[in-house]
Amino acid sequence: MRVFRNQIVDNNTPNFAPKSLGPIHNLPAGTGIYVMAIKEVEAFGNRIQGNNTVNVFLIHYKTGVAEGVEETAASSEITRQIFAPEDKRYYPFVQQVSFHDNDISGGGKSPDGRIAVMKQMAAALGGSLPDILYDGMVDPAWGHKGENPAQICLTNNAAASFLNFDAAGSMKHPVRDLRKYACTLPALASVSIPQATEAPAGGASKGAGSI
Repeated sequence: MRVFRNQIVDNNTPNFAPKSLGPIHNLPAGTGIYVMAIKEVEAFGNRIQGNNTVNVFLIHYKTGVAEGVEETAASSEITRQIFAPEDKRYYPFVQQVSFHDNDISGGGKSPDGRIAVMKQMAAALGGSLPDILYDGMVDPAWGHKGENPAQICLTNNAAASFLNFDAAGSMKHPVRDLRKYACTLPALASVSIPQATEAPAGGASKGAGSI
């Protein structure tokens, strides 16, 4: 997935979802980009600023979906289906993610106090959160070693602050040093989408877009 040339600024509208929608209700207000349970993401050329909880959140499925979701979602048939008992075919980890050449700043100044983990982290960090938060969850079967086995690459993102809060280790070994994530991944290929509509009266021909 490629995410590029977007303005993701001051996305601080209160979360509208009722508690019955489980993790949708628990999505922190003031989040810029939420990257959860996905491989091969490239984000570049974006302006991501002023999102009160966090500008970029990179997380495992279980980090974003708190315990008890099945119970809170039980009142809705839709959410009962979405948050059914764990599907073994579903891959919950984040890996091979590249954020590069973005303008990222001013996030985390007023984290959503509804979300316990955000409130606790903000309190521990003096009331605010860094621009980029990563939970550090790594698939033990993935096979890559070293300081950055999930291949999370963060380069040239202005003066963005960072924290790997070590969810797997109960937050005992957090990492702030972005140099450990100063890697590069191959650029993802664009996807061409042929236009299905006929040319409008006036002569413009059919074309294709790319993402």
